[in-house]
Amino acid sequence: MQRIRVRKFDLALRFQNGDFVDILRPGVYYGLGRFLRGDRIVVVDRRETHFEHDQLDVLVRDPELRNELEVVDLVDDERAFVWKQGRLEAILGPGLHAYWKEPFQVQVEVHRVTPGRFLHDRMDAILAHASAAR
Repeated sequence: MQRIRVRKFDLALRFQNGDFVDILRPGVYYGLGRFLRGDRIVVVDRRETHFEHDQLDVLVRDPELRNELEVVDLVDDERAFVWKQGRLEAILGPGLHAYWKEPFQVQVEVHRVTPGRFLHDRMDAILAHASAAR
């Protein structure tokens, strides 16, 4: 018998034979072989705000998981600012990105990149960020 404990700020993603099956919410789970035959459990800490996974494009299609995430899909001429608890967490370039909505307050601003001058109310915070040079 296998025991899996999902802590308060964690979620566990259950894969069966490589395919995402469901989410295990905080609690204790006992799998009498259920977690052994072809199952893989990936525990993710939602305090790590940025969620990365090699199957992110597939995972964000699941309605239950997508409800837990702020998903940002940027095209070549878009950039995004991610604010966590009111502080600039990241500046994102093109691609698919995901951030946990809980336990922190996360806001995402998407901007189209155009030639000319870019203005923002919090320009000092943006220019001070390590990713601003990119």
